[in-house]
Amino acid sequence: MASIHAETVISRPPDEVWKVVGDFGGLPGWAPGIQSGRVEGNRRHLTAGAMEIVEEELSRDDAARTYSYGLVDSPGVEQHVVTVRALPDGEGTRVTLDCECAPDSLTALFEPT
Repeated sequence: MASIHAETVISRPPDEVWKVVGDFGGLPGWAPGIQSGRVEGNRRHLTAGAMEIVEEELSRDDAARTYSYGLVDSPGVEQHVVTVRALPDGEGTRVTLDCECAPDSLTALFEPT
């Protein structure tokens, strides 16, 4: 199983950043490559090119500004769990993404293009 860690610092207050990155249905508004999306219950359905991706929110703690989600029933994916956090960092916010995935080849989805 592969582990991925990515982070960035944004020069905005944590609560303001959380309104964007913490919006489980808001990914199409800011993530490159995601054309559209909708949320049904605790699942989001995303369109990326010709592919539809279904992810399920597994946990959420708005007070701590963190949530986790996983890929639902995708051929070739054994496990894919992502945790997003928006943490205070001086005057700004450190946004982190941690992913556990199998097979290891899924790490390519998170590499810069």
